[in-house]
Parts: sequence; structure tokens; C-alpha cells
Amino acid sequence: MAAISLTKKALLNDQRGKADIRARLSESKEPQQFTRAIDTAWRNIRENMLAIGEYLHLAKQNLEHGQFMQMVSQDLPFSYQVAHKLMAIHRAVTNGEVPGELLPAAYSTAYMVVSMEPEIRQAGIQENVITPKATYGQLARFVKERRAQRRQPSSRHRMVDPGPLVPVRRSRLPENRAEIVAALKAFSLEKRRVLESFRKTKSAQPRTIDAIAANDRALDHDDAA
Repeated sequence: MAAISLTKKALLNDQRGKADIRARLSESKEPQQFTRAIDTAWRNIRENMLAIGEYLHLAKQNLEHGQFMQMVSQDLPFSYQVAHKLMAIHRAVTNGEVPGELLPAAYSTAYMVVSMEPEIRQAGIQENVITPKATYGQLARFVKERRAQRRQPSSRHRMVDPGPLVPVRRSRLPENRAEIVAALKAFSLEKRRVLESFRKTKSAQPRTIDAIAANDRALDHDDAA
């Protein structure tokens, strides 16, 4: 009962305060008075957003299992998805991930800020992209650009022009060719030795042996060329 009485008292005081402001503005001719009143109301939107997130967090922490979901779905004027975002905003500010005064007043835009990757959010704060006046579209473009930059290969992974390596490789070609020719000749000699062994044992057909020998002579001719 005490908590309910306290809430009613706070609401009554808030209503009286708004009534006083409304009465002053209804006869005012000074732009500064309107500016102060509107700025205060605008700041209250963000403060109320953070307060609602805190109240939701406390409710989820203190209510029995199942009561929180039932309360959100049946008794509150927004969905569980909205409740989740408001709690995430409160948690990020409480944990020091983002200053509360930099958050936009719209909860969807504020949620985009707190759901950014930490390095992107920090860059947005340093570059004055994340401000109370930032729009959802501006933040979405900033995140997209930063993620695209992060996907680009770093300088150490880029292909390097071989430059002088090409002529060095060309200079090795004659040496490599000589090694190849020598290997072919050694293979040809070994094959002749095997053929001679076949002839002595008569374990191979004469035509097959003659064909292999003719092929060896052709290889010898190519090597000589």
C-alpha cells in the first residue's frame, strides 16, 4: 500500500507541475520559456525510457517465474519485444557501456546504439555520430559503413607485386631444364636396362619390346635436340 500511495503522490505532483507550466505558457510571449519547457519535456522522455527499463528489470528479477511474462502481455501497453529493448537500454547505461545523456529519446534508436558492436559504438561516440539528435537512419548508415570497412582486407593480407622476383625465376629456367633433361636420360637408361633383362629372360613379347625401344630412340632424339 505504501508503494501505491507513493506512486499516486508522484503522479499527482507531476500533473500539478505540468498544469503550472501549461498555465505559464498559455500567456507567454517569450521564446525562451517555450524552449525551456519543451527541452525539459524532451529530456523527460529519455529519463522515462530509462526508468521504465529499470522497473521492468526489477519486475523480472523479483516476480515469480511466469508472472513477468503475464504482466507484460496482459497489463502493459507494449509488447515483450519492446520490454526487452527497454531493459537492454537500461542495462547498457547501468553497466557504463554508453552514457545515458548521449542516447536518443526514441527507444528504437537508443536500442540500436546499445546493440552496436563495442568498437563501432565507441567510434560513433568519438566522431559525434551518437548524439541525442541522431536518427535511426543516420545510425544505420554509420553501422553499415563501419562493417563494410571492417570486411576489407588489411594491408598485410593484400597481394604484393612480385617485382624483381620475375626475372630471377626466368634466370633459373635453363638450370631447371638441364635438370629435367638429365632426369629423363637417367630414366631412359634404367628402362633400357629393364628391356635387356626382359630379352634375356624372354618374358616379354618381341613386338612390345621393339615398340618400347623405338619410343626410347625417339626420346633420345628429342633430348639431343
